[in-house]
Amino acid sequence: MSVILNALRSDKKPNPSKSSVQWAQSESTHHFRFPARKFVLGLIVFGVVSSGLFGYFFWFQTPPPVAQLVAQIPKPVPVKINYEENAQRAFVQGDYAASIENYKMALEKAADSWVLLNNLGLSLAKSSQFEEAEAYFHKAIAANVQCASCYNNLGDLEMKRNLWAEAQLYYQKAARVQPDYADPYFNLGVLYEKKGELGAAEDAYASFLEYSADQDSPIYRKVLKRLREIGVE
Repeated sequence: MSVILNALRSDKKPNPSKSSVQWAQSESTHHFRFPARKFVLGLIVFGVVSSGLFGYFFWFQTPPPVAQLVAQIPKPVPVKINYEENAQRAFVQGDYAASIENYKMALEKAADSWVLLNNLGLSLAKSSQFEEAEAYFHKAIAANVQCASCYNNLGDLEMKRNLWAEAQLYYQKAARVQPDYADPYFNLGVLYEKKGELGAAEDAYASFLEYSADQDSPIYRKVLKRLREIGVE
């Protein structure tokens, strides 16, 4: 019996210096220590992966809000300048320098347009640039050999130079190319009068009256008056 009691007394017991609560805490810490470093590393990896996936779907799958706003801004529509209209307007206003500039700009996109070439020649002639005007009239004729107004304009140009024989040839060429074109007949009438050929002037004026489209125009009334003055009713 004494042996059994001694054995019981010698059995291990908790350190009496520690309270029961402290002992329980130390045992708990020993058996359930939390792996802090692995936990933090796992959080970092998770954050990086999550951010990458979020960024991919945000930037590549769905346009960002700023990109959407920029895409919705209407792009400016380029202003298309009508150089021919600008040239015509400037010609009517007497601004021949602007007319020449705009016709040349228009010709950059339509170099073979006999209409533009002819009109540019007219603008140059109005600004007394006769040699350049003549060159453009010939370019217009090269683009359209049936351009009666081109021949008529060359005749006017020669009249300004007092080259009557050359002017007469151009006026006659204009009348042959387009017989119902009234302008060269009027110009021939004026030319013949200057040369003192009144009979030829009367015939030219009569042709003008025949083919003139506007019988109420001042020039039509002027020709009628001139025919009466030189003896033709």
